[in-house]
Amino acid sequence: MKTTATAFLALAALLAPSPVIGREAMLGDESTGQRRLGFYYKSQEYYESLWYRCCGTDGKAGDESKNNIVWQRDDAADNGYDDTQLCKCPVRGSDSKGWWSSQTYFAKWEDKCAPGGSIAQKAKKGDFE
Repeated sequence: MKTTATAFLALAALLAPSPVIGREAMLGDESTGQRRLGFYYKSQEYYESLWYRCCGTDGKAGDESKNNIVWQRDDAADNGYDDTQLCKCPVRGSDSKGWWSSQTYFAKWEDKCAPGGSIAQKAKKGDFE
């Protein structure tokens, strides 16, 4: 009887609503009310940096990917990015395909950097300024 009662009380305590269980973590600045869920949040400045460093139009498939000046946009210097701030992506210019992919890495990057692409949208560039 004593074991059954103890097990019942332990189960009831686990199933009882608790403010700790239902509270979402505030990983950002709590005073602004912005939440960062998990580690997936990147700021607009991050995507803007990516835009200027990696979304240039001078490169082509097969060019060296990492730390290559051809991936930097022509207007990068006008926006505070010098020749030392280059794209660090190891597959930016790769003409190979990843696992389970129908597009090459180069084609994926071109789609994301194109007007309306995900990097342009997140950086608020092109039609999204």
